[in-house]
Amino acid sequence: MDVYIIAALSADGFIARREDGSSLDWTSREDTKFFVQKSREAGAMVMGAKTLATVRHKMSDMTVYAMTRRPESVNEFVPVNTVPVSGTPAEIIAQAERDGHSSLAICGGTSVYTQFLQSRLVNRIIITIEPIIFGDGLSLFSEPMEAKLHLKEFYNLSDQVKAFEYEIEYGPET
Repeated sequence: MDVYIIAALSADGFIARREDGSSLDWTSREDTKFFVQKSREAGAMVMGAKTLATVRHKMSDMTVYAMTRRPESVNEFVPVNTVPVSGTPAEIIAQAERDGHSSLAICGGTSVYTQFLQSRLVNRIIITIEPIIFGDGLSLFSEPMEAKLHLKEFYNLSDQVKAFEYEIEYGPET
């Protein structure tokens, strides 16, 4: 299974100004188009229920696995093809494979990114850098992380917006 993180970061390294903020409020049109293209390539995505609640458009052609401790909290606002899940990253990946998917895009938020990278089952990370500074906000990961990244591809989305795709190399488990 190809499992990859996709995220947009401010120039000072934040994915959002606050927990209930949407990346759609501050990212460029180029990043939105790139995100849609890269997530559609997977055909399925994982995002936390809080992150999903900030999405203001339907993803009718995608399977969205909404990570939540309370499946009943995923209401009618979300797309019809949303599957509430509460398992570990390995269990969610196994479910996506059973559902016929060979790729899975991990789309946030902080807790979801952290859990998936800690599982050591993510093989790539795609990061867009937006020309904006928040000074404070939500980090990509909520706990210290360490993994070596190897640049696989560079995307010049515009004169101002750049994206980087890295392969992940995990060190020895401690």
